[in-house]
Amino acid sequence: MKNVLLLSQDPMTHSLMRTVAGVAHFELSVAATWSQLLARLTMNANDGCVVVIGLDSLIEARRSASQAVAQIRAKLPTAAIALLAERKLLLDAHDREWARMCGADTIVARLSATRWMQTGDALLALIESDEATLARTRQRVTPYLRAAQQLESKDEAQRLVASIEAKGIDLAGLAKRLGRSGGVAIADRSYHLRSYSECFVASEAVDWIAKACSVARPDAVAIGRALQTCGLIYHVAREQSFDDQYFFFRVARLPENFVVADFCAQVNSSAGFEQRDRTYLGTEYKQCFVGKEAIAWCKARRMSANEAMSAGQRLLDLSIASHVVNEHPLKDEGFFYRFHAA
Repeated sequence: MKNVLLLSQDPMTHSLMRTVAGVAHFELSVAATWSQLLARLTMNANDGCVVVIGLDSLIEARRSASQAVAQIRAKLPTAAIALLAERKLLLDAHDREWARMCGADTIVARLSATRWMQTGDALLALIESDEATLARTRQRVTPYLRAAQQLESKDEAQRLVASIEAKGIDLAGLAKRLGRSGGVAIADRSYHLRSYSECFVASEAVDWIAKACSVARPDAVAIGRALQTCGLIYHVAREQSFDDQYFFFRVARLPENFVVADFCAQVNSSAGFEQRDRTYLGTEYKQCFVGKEAIAWCKARRMSANEAMSAGQRLLDLSIASHVVNEHPLKDEGFFYRFHAA
């Protein structure tokens, strides 16, 4: 029987993994801190060990994903390692390449009983490497996942995205079509004397989505909100939810040939974002950078505003950096953010 060691502070993740473990017949050991994980790794180490690292848990540990993977490999070279991106509902090739460069075997999005095939199934495939056993395990797990979905009733983000996916809509593919020629009109626009480059009007996107997906306008709004929930589109100031109104949005676009690991190394260096102690309303925040300055740094290196916002947000999505009190996505404003490891 395989041992699965999970590093996570999320109760819902714990509950779902325990449900799956009972059906899939693997031993699950849950650690809330990095030190607990290392202790349990020593106790449970064997050739069939799988280690699942929740990226949010590395924030407190002050370790990067690559540092964490390297430390586990040093203790147990045979371990299979999965990174759990708790802040992402959808993964793309950039995320998978980053995980590979960190030394992990795979990366999975935030676990969900409702969206198990899009999230946890890759983890199950890592645990059950034999195809025949994996197929049987999938069949056994399915009814238990249906029961576990009741526990996720309050997770509106997962429910929204699942409802759209259930209609056969490929959100990532739709976002690409939305931003291409023949999609919604994308242009530089102005509002209250401020200019916003490379954006579209939400109500016009509702028109386009309704036609492209053959749905009514309320359903088109729901699809737009699912695109926003997955980070495929975003409000230009990251302040409004997608709606059938005159709001400016962008289709998230990373720079050409973008590599998360390379970008992270560059911006988290002496030549990158300026990191220093800063004070706001009498509270001091150690070694942080300013969102507006970070965006300006990216633009000075020939990134568009969209590319800068999208690249910077990817650091937050992968728990590489975060707002100092974890309240804001990356904004082109004076908010403070910090990296979690050198």
